Amino acid sequence: MIEKTQGCGGLGDIMSNVIKKQYEIIDKVNELDKKLNSPLVMNIFNHPIYTITTIEVDKKGDFSSSRCVGFYYDLNEAKNALEENRCDLFETCYLYAVIEESYEGIYPHIEKQLWYKYNLKEEKYEKCKKPEFAMGCGSCGIG
Repeated sequence: MIEKTQGCGGLGDIMSNVIKKQYEIIDKVNELDKKLNSPLVMNIFNHPIYTITTIEVDKKGDFSSSRCVGFYYDLNEAKNALEENRCDLFETCYLYAVIEESYEGIYPHIEKQLWYKYNLKEEKYEKCKKPEFAMGCGSCGIG
């Protein structure tokens, strides 16, 4: 039988104190970073992710469909996954792919994109210029 706790005691108070302590630690780290004018520890609230989005084009070379297949916290891991065509990202139809650096938020503004095109002879993605169909497109993976 579960007993009722009086007031706000119990697990709720314990979790509240744990969360409060975590924020106190983060504040101390940020304060130290400001004093040294050099980040010592990655700011966990402002760390980018690198999304991988595969893109299908129609016979005319125009955009047809896309899907964000995943993300990595490390840019090199994202590049390796795409360049190695892990899990058959090409799937016989996704001629283009893009890696985008994205930060937390809704409709994030994307500043960094790495574009790739699938080389059918080599059976792998290779870096390319941003295709014409993607000009003016803000974000392919998120938003």
